Amino acid sequence: MPHFKACFLVLGLLPLAACITAARPDDGQNVGSGAKGFPLDNFEGAVAANNVGWWASADQNNLGSTAEFKAEPGVEGGNGSVGHFSGHLGRSAGKTYSWASLGLQTKADGSAADFSAVKVIRFRVKGDGGKYRLDLPRDAVKDYGNFAATFTAPATWTTVEIRLDSLRQPDWAVQLPRAWNDVKTLEVAPLDEGKDFNLYVDDVELVLAPNKPNPFEEPDVPPAKIDGTAVVLDDFDGKGPINGSVWGAEMDTNNLGTIASYRAEDSGDSTHKIAGHLSGKLGKNIKPWPWASLAINIDPNGTPTDLSMVKGIKFWAKGSGAYRAAITRKAVTDYGNFAFGFGGPKEWKQIVVPLDKMKQADWAQKVPPGFNDAISFEIQPVTGDAPFELWVDDVEFVIEPGKPSPFKSAK
Repeated sequence: MPHFKACFLVLGLLPLAACITAARPDDGQNVGSGAKGFPLDNFEGAVAANNVGWWASADQNNLGSTAEFKAEPGVEGGNGSVGHFSGHLGRSAGKTYSWASLGLQTKADGSAADFSAVKVIRFRVKGDGGKYRLDLPRDAVKDYGNFAATFTAPATWTTVEIRLDSLRQPDWAVQLPRAWNDVKTLEVAPLDEGKDFNLYVDDVELVLAPNKPNPFEEPDVPPAKIDGTAVVLDDFDGKGPINGSVWGAEMDTNNLGTIASYRAEDSGDSTHKIAGHLSGKLGKNIKPWPWASLAINIDPNGTPTDLSMVKGIKFWAKGSGAYRAAITRKAVTDYGNFAFGFGGPKEWKQIVVPLDKMKQADWAQKVPPGFNDAISFEIQPVTGDAPFELWVDDVEFVIEPGKPSPFKSAK
């Protein structure tokens, strides 16, 4: 099932805040130059510290815009691997705007993160001498008039420090109070229309107010609870799924470098000894887009099935990378399926997916919520041009009390 990246709309040639390459003292708080930062990404792994990968996006308005991102080792002056964002920014034509963007969702499930404790965003750049913009899109901003500041990318490595209190909205936007409790993504966009762009990024850090936690520090709380009757679809212990279907690894055939494999095997853990193992690499994050999934049909023949009685899905997982749990439906014809994002935990953890929390992507053609025409349950990696590995065990569907199981072959 294809996985389309989210498109981060960034309108070009907007009057925004000036370039800031050194932070000023912050009213006595030690959050300026030299202050210790929370390391968000040094591009040595497939994902950032928030367990989410970067996306390169560009407009599809036939203006010539392209964008590509990959982690590259051995770049002179970099610390190990560095992020490389390159492409071409087309020229806007009338009210048809060109844009390109390198984006990082703050949370794997697409929800907002609280950046109230963040005072400065610090990173190292080297590039083509062009102009770029750092945006912090917020949930409260509905007209793409994001809070942002500009910077340049000189030919030699330079540390850029941008204070959040310097970010400004463009004049045409609906002006909102400057607050950071609902930050959706962190984005970098080129501004020089009609030109190629070439930017290297490394050592992205968030400088926090003293004694404040980073925005990604998860409280030690138990998984969400879903009341109902648990029906075990598969425990991977050799009997097979109770509905008679089979799990399979699926992937694109778009010559983008995607590979995916699946097998049930020994995980090396005494509690989850035999588990489903999905591994591979998602291809280059460019059109026609890479995708991969671990999928199982709800009905063995792929006949649409009514899941109206299902309140949620639970499963245990361990791995690395960012993923989404999705239910494909007959009514969804553009791959914009209802899904719930999660990060691959380093240790075994139960993932709880309430069906009423599953959402379609912004770009998808919206269909009424509900799952009376479900076809398959899928787990999909979402980080382009990056490896993925996930172990899965004890997949359960939680049914409303007194309601029948949706699986026709249930034992």
